[in-house]
Amino acid sequence: MQYSKKKVQFQWVFLGNLPCMTKRGHFIINGAPRVIVNQIIRAPGVYYQQQLNKTLQKGQKQFYRTFFVDIISRRGVWIRFELDKKRQIWVRMKKTPKIPIFLFLKSLGFSLKNIFSDLKSSTTNFLDPGWLRPQNFLFYMTKNFQSEKQINSDYLELISKKFLNSQHYDLGQVGRRRLNNKLGLKTIRTVLTPLDFLKITYCLLNLTEYQGEMDDIDHLSHRRIRTVGELLEIQFFQAFIRLEKMLDEKMKKMNNLESLFTPKPLNTSIREFFGSCQLSQFLDQTNPLAELTHKRRISCLGPNGIQRETAGMDIRGIHATYFGRICPIETPEGQNAGLVNSLTIFSIKNAYGFLTSLFYKIYKGQLQKQSSLCSLTADAEQNYKVNFGDLQCSSLSFLNNNIIPARYQLNLIRSNKNHLQLGIFSPFQMISIATSLIPFLEHNDANRVLMGSNMQRQAVPLLVSQFSHIRNHSESRVISDTGYGIQSDDAALALYVSKNQLDLYQPRSAYISWSSINGFQRTPWTHKQSFLYEQIHKSLLYLSIDKNSKKILLDRMLSRSRSKKMNVQVLFHPNQVGVHLSKIVYKVGRNDALKFDKKIFQNIVRLRKIYSLLFYKKNRSMEAPRVGHSRNNLISLEQLNVPIEKYKIKQIDSLNLQSIEHFSIQKAKFNRQKKTIWLKNFQKTNQGTYLIQKPLINTLEWVQKADLLTDGSTSLNGQLALGQNLLIAYLPWEGFNFEDAIIINEQLILQEKYTSLHIEKYELEVRETFYGLERITPHLPIQDDSLNQLDKNGIIRCGCLVKEGTILVGKVTPIENKPLLPHEKLLYDIVGKTIERIKDTSLRAPKNTLGRVIYISMNDQPYQTFKYKHLNCQKIGIYIAEKRKIQIGDKMAGRYGNKGIISKILPIQDLPFLLNGEIIDLILNPLGVPSRMNVGQLFECLLGLASKNLHQDFQLEIFDEKYGFDASRSLVYSKLFELRKKYKQKWFFSTQSTGKIPLFDGRTGEKYQQLTTVGQSYIMKLIHLVDDKMHARSTGPYSLVTQQPLKGRSKHGGQRFGEMEVWALEGFGSAFILQELLTVKSDDTQGRTKIIENILTNSTMKFGTPESFKVLLKELQSLCLDITICQTMI
Repeated sequence: MQYSKKKVQFQWVFLGNLPCMTKRGHFIINGAPRVIVNQIIRAPGVYYQQQLNKTLQKGQKQFYRTFFVDIISRRGVWIRFELDKKRQIWVRMKKTPKIPIFLFLKSLGFSLKNIFSDLKSSTTNFLDPGWLRPQNFLFYMTKNFQSEKQINSDYLELISKKFLNSQHYDLGQVGRRRLNNKLGLKTIRTVLTPLDFLKITYCLLNLTEYQGEMDDIDHLSHRRIRTVGELLEIQFFQAFIRLEKMLDEKMKKMNNLESLFTPKPLNTSIREFFGSCQLSQFLDQTNPLAELTHKRRISCLGPNGIQRETAGMDIRGIHATYFGRICPIETPEGQNAGLVNSLTIFSIKNAYGFLTSLFYKIYKGQLQKQSSLCSLTADAEQNYKVNFGDLQCSSLSFLNNNIIPARYQLNLIRSNKNHLQLGIFSPFQMISIATSLIPFLEHNDANRVLMGSNMQRQAVPLLVSQFSHIRNHSESRVISDTGYGIQSDDAALALYVSKNQLDLYQPRSAYISWSSINGFQRTPWTHKQSFLYEQIHKSLLYLSIDKNSKKILLDRMLSRSRSKKMNVQVLFHPNQVGVHLSKIVYKVGRNDALKFDKKIFQNIVRLRKIYSLLFYKKNRSMEAPRVGHSRNNLISLEQLNVPIEKYKIKQIDSLNLQSIEHFSIQKAKFNRQKKTIWLKNFQKTNQGTYLIQKPLINTLEWVQKADLLTDGSTSLNGQLALGQNLLIAYLPWEGFNFEDAIIINEQLILQEKYTSLHIEKYELEVRETFYGLERITPHLPIQDDSLNQLDKNGIIRCGCLVKEGTILVGKVTPIENKPLLPHEKLLYDIVGKTIERIKDTSLRAPKNTLGRVIYISMNDQPYQTFKYKHLNCQKIGIYIAEKRKIQIGDKMAGRYGNKGIISKILPIQDLPFLLNGEIIDLILNPLGVPSRMNVGQLFECLLGLASKNLHQDFQLEIFDEKYGFDASRSLVYSKLFELRKKYKQKWFFSTQSTGKIPLFDGRTGEKYQQLTTVGQSYIMKLIHLVDDKMHARSTGPYSLVTQQPLKGRSKHGGQRFGEMEVWALEGFGSAFILQELLTVKSDDTQGRTKIIENILTNSTMKFGTPESFKVLLKELQSLCLDITICQTMI
C-alpha cells in the first residue's frame, strides 16, 4: 500500500520452490530418493520432577530432595522453576542467570496481596504459623518483595520478549491443551500468561508436600511424533523471518514488488533442510521391506532432539507404554540403539501427534469384535484393565479362564474376566513389520530377533527368488504397501502386455434402460440373495438359456477372483429367442448390484442345471472362446470387439431347442477408455540393487479392481521373496564352519539361485579448464582395444561388455602448449600443421567390474546417438548392470540372526546326503544355536522339511501357547509324523531322537556316528558382498597434516594396523616387518622416497625413525624425564 498516493498495489510474487512428495511417501532431491524420518520429541507442556541429592557433612552422607517444574514450548526458550535446598524458588532459563521468583512475579505485575489471596485457596500448609522460619518461602518473599522499589526495565523487556510475544514463543495447540489440563485453566492463547506462572508456582509448593505426582519423561503420553509436514512448517517459519528482515531493509530503498521479494530465503531454508538435516536420509532401497521400515522409523535425534553422546540408558530402554506403539525389538545395533525405533504394525498417530494403539472392547468376559475398535493413547490406556490377547477364546469370543493376567496402571495384575475392559487387537500388535515376518518368534532371544529383523532389510534382490514356505501373515502387505507392485484401479481388459508397458481397456457402462428391463431394480442385494448368488457362480464362462423366462445369461467365475467383493455380469434380455438382443446391462460392484424378482432369481438358480452350449460358426464346431480369460474373470464377447454375427446352437440334452436357429448380438454403446501403464525396467536404487516391474497378466486377460498387475524384484505373485528355501544340516565339517562360517553346495552357483543384479552409475562432467574446454571424442591419443566400442560421439554403446579399464566415455583435456625448438617449429611450418597439446582423461571402468551397459543419460536425459551432430553436453551418466554370483566371502543369513560368511564351496559329490539320496545345500555350525538361544530356527528347519515333502505351505501365528502347551513343538512333530506315514519311512520321525535324521558322508559313503538335525530353512544373501569389501594397497594418497595413509576403500586408503596387531608381530619376533610397517608404510616421508631408489639400485634398505617413537619421547619428556636419542653406539 502506498500511503502517499492512497493506492494498493496487487501482484503475484514468487517465493520459492517446494519439493513434492511422491505417492510412495518420499522426495526426489538432486535425482536421488530421500526420506524424512519421523522425529519423536518431548511434547510441549508442564512437567513435575524431583531430584535426589547427597552431601557430606561431618563425614556423614545426607540426602535431600530438590523439586522443579519444567515448561517445554513448541517454539521458544525452555523455562524451569526450581525449589532449592533452602526452599527458595528460582526461575532458570538457558544462557540466563537465575531470577528470584519474587522479582519474576513482581515484574509480571503481581502485588504481594494478589499472591497471598490466591495462596490461601491453595491446598498447601505453608501458612501454618509453625512454618514461619527464615527458610520458608513466604518469609523469604515478604522479606525480599520490597527490596527493590523500582523494577529494572531489562527484566520486563526480557519476559515480554521471551514469553509473552507470539513471534518468539509458542506453546502450540498441544502445549496449551496439556497446560490447561495440568493447571486447571481454560486459556486459549498459545503463549504463556502471568496466571500460568502463578499457578505453576503454587504447583511447585504442592510438590514439596507430596501432593502432586511426578511425571515420567519417558512415558509416551509425554512424547509426540513430528512428521515431515510439521518439520517443513518450522523451515517455512524460519524462512519467512529471514524474508521479513530483508523486506525491512529493501523497503527503505525501493517500492517495486518484484524487486522486493526474492525466493532466496525459502529456497535456502528448504535446501538446508533436505540436504543437511539429520532427519533427511537417503532412502534405503535394498528391498521393499527396507524401504517400508525406513519410512516407518522414528528417531529421537535431530533438531531439538537428543544427542547420542549424552543419551543415557533411560531414554534408550523399553518403557511399558511402548506396548502396541513402538516395537521393543527392532532398533539398530551400536551407538543408535534405543534412539532409533520402528512403529508397530497397528500403531496410529492421532491429530495431536501422540501414538495410539487398537483394542477390542470387553463386556462381561466377551470380546466385542462386532463393535468398533478403540484407538487409545498411552495415558488413556493405563486407566483400563487390558487383556494380553494370547488367551484362548470360545467360538462366541468368550474368555475361557476366570482369572486372567492383565495390565493396569503400567503394572501386571490378575483380574477376573468380568472386570476386564479391553483386549488387544492382534498378537502381532506389539511388534514391527520386519519383526512380524519371523515365524516362531517367541522361541528366540530378543537380541537375535533384533539381528534377524535388521538383516531381512539387508537381503539383496535375487534374479530368481522364492517365497518362504513357512511364514506369518504380513508378506503380501509389504509388497502392496510399498507401491512397487501396480494394482488395477478399475476393472479392465489387458490389450497389450510387454516388459515396458501395459495397455488396459476400461469399458464404462452406459446403464441403458434400467427401468425398462422386466424384473430388475437398481437396489442393493439382501444378504441372503448375495450369499445365494455367490453359491451359484462357481463355474467358468457359460452361455445358458432358461426356457421359462426366455433369457440368455453370459456370466463369469467368482471363486478365483482375488477381489472377492467385486463381481461383473452381463445380462442379455431378448424379447424372444432369435431376435436381436436389444437390452444389455453391464454393472460392476456388489453394493450397487442388481436385485432380482423372486421368480427370476429362482430361474437363475436353475440355470446351471439346464443347458451347456457350444457355438457353431460357418458350419464349423468351436468351443465358446475364452477370450477374456484370465486368472480372475471371463468377460462377454462384444466387449472384446470380436466380430460376432450368426451362431448356431447345438443341443446338448434331450430338450427340444430346434426352434432356436439363429440369433445375433447387437453391441451396446460403451464409453471406451484406454489406459497405458509404463513399467520400470532395471532401474538403479540408492544401494545399487535393481527395481523391475514384471507383468503378472497376459494379453486379452480380464483384471478386476485392486488386482495385482506386476511383480517386483523381491516378490513372487505378490508375496515377499527375499531368498531361497534350502535343505540345510547342522553339522561340523572339517572345521570349515568354525565361528558361524557356512559351507554351500556348488549347485547353488551353477543353478544361479543366489545370483544378484547390481547396477552402478558412472558419471563424467565436461568442464572448462584454464587452457580451454574439454571435449568428448572417440579420437584419443592412445591405443586401446575398447575404442571400437565407442560410437561416433565417443560414448560407449548400449549392450557392450565392460571390463576393468574399459573406456566408457572418451574425453580429452587441453594442456599447456610446450615451447618448440627452432628446428621443430620450422618443420611444422613446412608441413603446415599445428600441434595440439591434449591429454587423455577418459572415463574408465574401475576395478572388479564385469557387466554390460544398460542405459546412457546425457544431461539427465536419455542419450540417443543419431540426435547429436555436434555434441554439447555437461554431464554423461553410464549405467552398468553386473551379475554377481555367490562366492567365498559373501554374507548369508537366516531370519533368526543366524548369520555367517561362506568359507567353502563344495562339489556335489563331497556333500552329505540323506537316506533317500537328497543332497544337502548348506551346512551350518551346530554350536551357533545353544549359546545364541535362537531355537526358532530349529522349528523352522523341521517344519520346512515337512513342508518340502508334503508340498504344503504354513502360515503361523506367534505366541501360540493359547492353543495348548508347547503348541509349536506339537505342530512340528505332528507334521513329521504325517510325513513318516505318507512315505512309510521311519527315519523321518524317530521316537528315540525326534527331529534328527541319519546322514551319510558324501566322500566315503559312511554313515555319521551321530544323528543330525536336517531340514529346510529360508536363507538370504545379504548386501555385504565380498566384491565391495576386498581392498589392497601398496602405495596411495596420504593425509596432508599427519602424512599417514588415508582411511577407507573408496579413497584407496590403507588398513589400520592397530595395537593388537603389533602385539602379534612382537610375539613372533618379526622385527623388520614391524619396523617397515611403522616407518615407510606409515608416516616416514623421507624413507618413502628413498625406498624407491633403493629398489631400483638394488641397495640396502634403510628405515628412518617412526613418528610414533618421537611422540613417545615427547610424552616422556613432559613427565620431566630427560630422555634424548643417542646417535653413536656406546
